[in-house]
Amino acid sequence: MTPAVSRKSFRRINRWIHGILGLVFGCVLTVMGVTGVLNRRTAVLQGPPTPPLSPDALIRAVRAAHPAVVADRLRMEPDPGRAWMLRIADPDRGAAARWVYVDPRDGRNLGPLRAQGFFDLVRDIHRFLAVPGGGKGKGRIVAGMAALALIYFTLSGLYLLAETTIQPARLARARFLHVPAG
Repeated sequence: MTPAVSRKSFRRINRWIHGILGLVFGCVLTVMGVTGVLNRRTAVLQGPPTPPLSPDALIRAVRAAHPAVVADRLRMEPDPGRAWMLRIADPDRGAAARWVYVDPRDGRNLGPLRAQGFFDLVRDIHRFLAVPGGGKGKGRIVAGMAALALIYFTLSGLYLLAETTIQPARLARARFLHVPAG
């Protein structure tokens, strides 16, 4: 087999692998990206930004306004102009836990999240691919393989680009320089 034939077959195999992996892991990475962006929803606050309450003070303010409410999670935003999200449950009513927006400046309940069921599904999909089973689940393996595939995409894409754009004489010169340089 001549070197030109083996290079052609290597290029053909590389393109095939690049395309198949691109379709498979491109979908996984797209889902991770879209669900990650959708998880970053917050409400914008009106008025001048003031320092927020501490998490303990905020939960005390919410409990003072609604004594039967039990808060179990708080998602804080670094931007002072954005509302925080608090997950609350009302055991007296037997209602399921739900997320509400709270004003970090005074603990006022700004209302529930709209389309919470949709965003719960989005979060579950994102978490399945990111950290299921404490980081040892199948989704974590798929996401790790997708990250490794990104490295392959970069290297094989650069190779395929170089093969098609660099003139054969320049490529031969580059190989000639590579041999003595190691």
